[in-house]
Amino acid sequence: MPKPRILIVDDREAEREALATVLEEEYKVAFAYDGNEAIRKVKKEAFDLAIIDIMLPGMNGVDVLRNIRKVAPEVGCIMMTAYEGLETAISSMQEGAYDYLVKPFRNIDKLKLSIKKRLEHHKRIAKLEASETERKNAEEALRKSEERYHDLFENANDLIQCVTPDGRFVYVNKTWRKVLGYSEKEVTSLSLWDIIHPDSITHCKEMFQKVMAGETVSNIEAGFAAKDGRLVLVEGNVNCRFEEGKPLSTRGIFRDITEHKRLEGQLLQSQKMEAVGRLAGGVAHDFNNLLTAILGYSELLMEDLAGQHALRERVEKISDAGKQAASLTRQLLAFSRKQVIQPKVLDLNALVTNTEKILARLIGEDVDLTTILEADLGHIEADPGQVEQVIMNLVVNSRDAMPEGGEITIKTEHVVVDKEY
Repeated sequence: MPKPRILIVDDREAEREALATVLEEEYKVAFAYDGNEAIRKVKKEAFDLAIIDIMLPGMNGVDVLRNIRKVAPEVGCIMMTAYEGLETAISSMQEGAYDYLVKPFRNIDKLKLSIKKRLEHHKRIAKLEASETERKNAEEALRKSEERYHDLFENANDLIQCVTPDGRFVYVNKTWRKVLGYSEKEVTSLSLWDIIHPDSITHCKEMFQKVMAGETVSNIEAGFAAKDGRLVLVEGNVNCRFEEGKPLSTRGIFRDITEHKRLEGQLLQSQKMEAVGRLAGGVAHDFNNLLTAILGYSELLMEDLAGQHALRERVEKISDAGKQAASLTRQLLAFSRKQVIQPKVLDLNALVTNTEKILARLIGEDVDLTTILEADLGHIEADPGQVEQVIMNLVVNSRDAMPEGGEITIKTEHVVVDKEY
C-alpha cells in the first residue's frame, strides 16, 4: 500500500528537513518554499495533507490555505507557527484548517497523532457513502469543530465582535461584554455606533466603509463607551466576510489599551517635568552666579560703612534679600536634581543656633524669635542644607502669617512616633 503524501510548506530549509526526518518513515514527503510553489504542486500532484507555516514570503500561510482549498479541496491542511496568535488561529480555523500547531513541536507524538487523525478522516470522507451512520459522524465532527472554535472565541482575552453591514451586533465574546459592561441581552439591542465614543465616530465610520469595500484595516485605534460611561481605548484589526460578492458581516478583534495609554501619558508628563527641571536648574545656576556678586559686594559695603551709618541698614536689606534669593536657588537646584544631597550626622541644636542670626534678619523687628533647645538632644542623619531650608521656609511662612507682628518659637525635643501618632 503506497505511503500517504504530505506537502511541507516552509521557507526555512532547516525546519523542512527536521520535520521530514520525523515523518519520512511513515509518509512520502515533498517540499514547497513559498505559497506559489505550493499551489503549483497541489495542482499537478495528488497530496493527502499539507502542513503550512503561517509566516511565508510573498503570501502568508492563511492565504496559501485559502488557495489550496480552492484548487484542491480534498487536501487536508494543518497550520504551524512559531508564534501563538489568536487572530491567526481563528482565521485558520475559519478557512478550513484541520489543526493549528505551535513550533517547536515539544510533543512529536502529538504532531503524528494529529496527522494520523486527519488522514483517517480524509479516508473516511473519500469513502463516504450516503449512509445515515456516516452522516451522523460527519455532523458530530462538525459539532466538535464548532465547539472548539466557539471555545477559542468565547474565552479569548481580546474583545471580539461580529457586526452586520448596518451596524447591528451579531455576536460578541465574553471579554467584550466584561470590559464594556453589557449583558448578552443588552448587546442584541445595541448598534455599533451606540458604543463608539463621539471623538472616534468620524474616524470609525471611514474605516467601516473601507472594510465594507473589502479592505482589511489593521492597527485601528478607537474609543468605546462602556455602559457606565467609562472611555475604553482599543486597538485592533477588522475585516469583512463576503458571500456571493456581498458583505455579510465585519469581524473585529480588539485589545484594551486604556491602561497602556494612561501609562504612556504619565511617561509624557514625566518627560515634560524633566525638561522643566533642566530649565529650572539652568536658570538657578546662572542666577546663583549673579547672587554671588550681589552678596559679595554687600558684605564689602557693610565692612566700609560704620555701624551707625545711614546707608548700612539699606545695604543689610540688600544682603538679606540676596540670601533669600540664594535659598530659592537651592530649592530650584534640588528640584532639578543638580544639587548634591549629602546626608551627615547632625546636631540639630547647633544647626538651629547657627541659623538664628540669619532668621532674625529674615523676620524683621516686629516679630520675636525664641528658641527652646532640649539638652542632650539626640543626633539625626540628614543633609544640613535641606534641614536649614525647611526651617527657613517654616519661619518665613510664619512671618508672612503675622503681618502685625508676633512671636515665633523654634523648639527641639525627643519625640516617639508610634502607630497611633
